[in-house]
Amino acid sequence: MTSPELSKARLDLRPPAGVNPEIPSWAKNDYVLNKWIQEERPRRRRYLKDQQLEAWEPLPRSQFEKPVFEAFNKPFRKLFAPLNARFNNKPLHYFLVTRRVVSRVFVPMWIAHYFVKYHIAVSSYYLPVCYAKCT
Repeated sequence: MTSPELSKARLDLRPPAGVNPEIPSWAKNDYVLNKWIQEERPRRRRYLKDQQLEAWEPLPRSQFEKPVFEAFNKPFRKLFAPLNARFNNKPLHYFLVTRRVVSRVFVPMWIAHYFVKYHIAVSSYYLPVCYAKCT
């Protein structure tokens, strides 16, 4: 038998993936090793098969969303370009996260506060809680 190619990642005598090396003579009657090999080979084959993407993976982003998203974020990317080069894209990341939090948490809270303050609290059926002497 000729020796298999050396692995590209390691400088040892490890055979490349997919090669079924012969079991050494001293290990041929080893029950545990044979059982392990019988379980491990199908497991590895299943793992490699699972790594292949289906036709629908990954889900493509909608064609409408991407140009709009890019057009909206392009000025911010240009603004943060010098800082991003120096700090490994963290300033832009923090800006986008902050923008997301403000738009999804603080703006709805402000709208709810505005509605309660100017529409509910001024109505005749609103009963304020008085901690001081109410007149």
